[in-house]
Amino acid sequence: MKLNYVKLTGYAGLERGSNLSEIEIDFSKQQHKLCLIIGKNKSGKSTFLNALHPLPDDNSSFLHDRQGSKELVYDTDSGLISLQIIHPLNNKGERATTKGYFKKFINNKWVELNPNGNISSYKDLVESTFGLDPSFLALSKLSSEDRGIVDKTPANRKKFITSRLEHLEVYNNIGRTMTKRVNALKGMINSITAKIDSIGNEDSLNLKLNTVMKRIDDLTVAKEECIKIKVKFETLVDTLDPDKTIIDKYNSMIESLNQISSTIESQSKKLVELFNTDSLEDIKNIINNSIKKLEKEIDKLEKEMYSIDAILPNLLAENEEQSKLIELKSQRLESLQSDMNYKDIKSLYKLTKEQIEKCEEIFRSMNVANPDSISKDEYILALNTLKEIKSHISILQNVMFSDMIMDVLSKVLSNYDFMKERNSLEEAMRINNERKNELNILINKYEAEVKRLDVLKNRPNKCKIDSCYFISEAVEIAKTKPEEKLEESNKELSEVYDRLANLDAEYSELDMAMECASNLRLIMRDIENNKILLLKLPHGEDFVNIQYLVDSILNGESFQVMDDIYQTISNANIFDVYRLAKQKLSELSSEMKIYESKNEVIDELIKDISNIKTKLSSIMEQLDDIQNKKYYTKTLLEDKNIELTKYKGLLVIIGEVENTINTKINLEKKLDEISDTSTKIKDYIVQVNMYNDRLTSISNELKPLSQERDKINYSIRMLKQYKEEYKYYSDKYNLSEIIRKHTVPTTGIQLIFMDIFMGKTIKMANQLLQNFFNGDLLLDENYVINEQEFRLPCYDIPSGIINDDISNCSTSEKCMLGMLISYVLLCQSATDYNVLRLDEIDSGLDYNNRINFIPMIYTMIEELGIEQTFMISHSSEMELSNVDIIQLSGASSNNISGNIIYKL
Repeated sequence: MKLNYVKLTGYAGLERGSNLSEIEIDFSKQQHKLCLIIGKNKSGKSTFLNALHPLPDDNSSFLHDRQGSKELVYDTDSGLISLQIIHPLNNKGERATTKGYFKKFINNKWVELNPNGNISSYKDLVESTFGLDPSFLALSKLSSEDRGIVDKTPANRKKFITSRLEHLEVYNNIGRTMTKRVNALKGMINSITAKIDSIGNEDSLNLKLNTVMKRIDDLTVAKEECIKIKVKFETLVDTLDPDKTIIDKYNSMIESLNQISSTIESQSKKLVELFNTDSLEDIKNIINNSIKKLEKEIDKLEKEMYSIDAILPNLLAENEEQSKLIELKSQRLESLQSDMNYKDIKSLYKLTKEQIEKCEEIFRSMNVANPDSISKDEYILALNTLKEIKSHISILQNVMFSDMIMDVLSKVLSNYDFMKERNSLEEAMRINNERKNELNILINKYEAEVKRLDVLKNRPNKCKIDSCYFISEAVEIAKTKPEEKLEESNKELSEVYDRLANLDAEYSELDMAMECASNLRLIMRDIENNKILLLKLPHGEDFVNIQYLVDSILNGESFQVMDDIYQTISNANIFDVYRLAKQKLSELSSEMKIYESKNEVIDELIKDISNIKTKLSSIMEQLDDIQNKKYYTKTLLEDKNIELTKYKGLLVIIGEVENTINTKINLEKKLDEISDTSTKIKDYIVQVNMYNDRLTSISNELKPLSQERDKINYSIRMLKQYKEEYKYYSDKYNLSEIIRKHTVPTTGIQLIFMDIFMGKTIKMANQLLQNFFNGDLLLDENYVINEQEFRLPCYDIPSGIINDDISNCSTSEKCMLGMLISYVLLCQSATDYNVLRLDEIDSGLDYNNRINFIPMIYTMIEELGIEQTFMISHSSEMELSNVDIIQLSGASSNNISGNIIYKL
């Protein structure tokens, strides 16, 4: 099976990384079984690789405001298959239901097998046609983060392996069914046991039932006796009060009388507390006298308020007039005066002049001859440029550059092309690496042929039959002289290694020269860009002379003067202070001259303003006195009015108390008339209520007792039923547990099948491992599979060291072991789908293994019969002449010798 065509639309990773809203590739252009996807980081490579499978992608893979889709065409043994998956948007711009369409090319036309686009039926068609499920898909796509079975826990490893054994599904189904049944039966038994325990012992229940029944009989007799006595007292009440009104009237009168007495007591208490007498008449006289006195005082205070209100407007008008006059004169004074007086100006002029002298002293300490010619920002820029030059000089002072710096400077000044020399070295290294790989392959071949010649050494002397099956192959090999070819190849390989070592040394030296040139160029750039500013610094003529700087480096100069000059950056603000101070001094000088001509007018205005302020102060004092007097009079008037209102209110309360006393006297007369009859009726009612309470108490006790009796009878019946059910379910549970134990994957027959399957898997993986790591690493056939463990040990042949599990191997070993085991499992699965995807699986390999990675991949592809493989890699060591290439954003086609089938 091969992928012939793909079209992806609306994938966020491709849009973000390579500005591709749509990508379409025809894989019929492929010439090889391996296709490499290259591009810069975040160019959408992983997004593209992840989408190369026939199942729907997650909605998060797509641009949120755009419809996404994927179209794939596969060439299978049964013909062409076209798949289309659409992730649409609804009218609100939200992601709608995903649709999937499955077409097959039958009788020279396309036939749609999933016309309604239902995604569930689409997945069923894919699974049945390709033999594809999510766990299988996990085998076909590996990355540096997911290396397949290597990174899985023991439980997940076992689950993963058993999912590949389709013929175990019947046992797994039985095991799942029996597990559910055992758990259900166990739950039933636990539930029944809990119910039996909650009910209790049958003998205890019978004893409790007898006690409850006896108490019910005793309470029934007592209830009948209470009813007889209660009826007797109810008859007496009906005789005395047939219409049931006497008691209500009596109680109503008592309640009213209590309320009236309480009201009288409360009001009388307040009046006594206020006036120290309980005579209402005396209190009324006191209140009337107080009211007359308050009315006279209030009349007097109102007359005082009137006289104050007549004086106040005149004083306010005069105050406003004087305030306006002082405002006018003050404005004129301000127009003549500056913000400060002459004395302040003279003082500030002196301080500014002293500040300028201090700045000039600092400039002298900084060796700055002409501070007016350079600004603060220019000075800081010059110092920072000097610091950059010093940092590059520090790098060039490294002992590694001392022998080459003059030569490099000469090349830099003549615009020598270092990259051309570097490309030449890289090309030579590539050619020698290719030859090294070819020789390694030949040596492995010749060593295998030499090993096969051992059969001739062990051949019996009398045996002369070359056509023997065991001898014929060795005889043919001997004719090709593999020992001589092996020796020649090893000799040439040694020469290649020597050339590579020399080239590597030249490459390292060129790297140092390029680093040296880079720093020299940076120094020259800094000098060129800021030469004018550097010349304004002390020793500036030296700092802009590149030849002087290089000579000083070679002479071991420490360039302490640069550091000393840079330390003055802390005084950079002095340039702004100096400039502002000189400007301020000029302004103050002008102001002093203007101020001296206005002195006489200013003095007269100051005198007038002082006189007005004195008069205004006198007016304000009068206003304050009148305002205070008005406030005091007004407050006193308000207090007197409040007191008058209080006394008038007390007169009203006294009238209400007198009316309430009269009402109480009339009510007491009526109450005496019905008091005797009411007393007898109340006594009888008390007896009736007492027996009612007794009947209620008996009924309250009888009800729970009856319920308890019924509950005990029900518990006795249920106890018998639960015991029968317990025996029935216990027998079924014991039988089901036996069947479950022999059908679940952890303890059942599946372990036997897994041992056979894993033995075959390890054998195939070891055959492939002979092509990796020089054949030094093998999987141990003594793997461990039980309920707690699933370990796959491996051992290193040269050292004889056994690794307890493949997860404890080195990073490179885990990468390759994970890939080989996963793809061997894939090969053993009954499916037509064999399109593999690798996402930077080689990132953990060393230099030599990355160089040999492509040949090793091809060996695995041929051994396992894989039709098509897609891979992402950032390895620069790979030889790409025998791969197809898809180039995304940021990928350069320079020096790529492979077959480019797509280029952005």
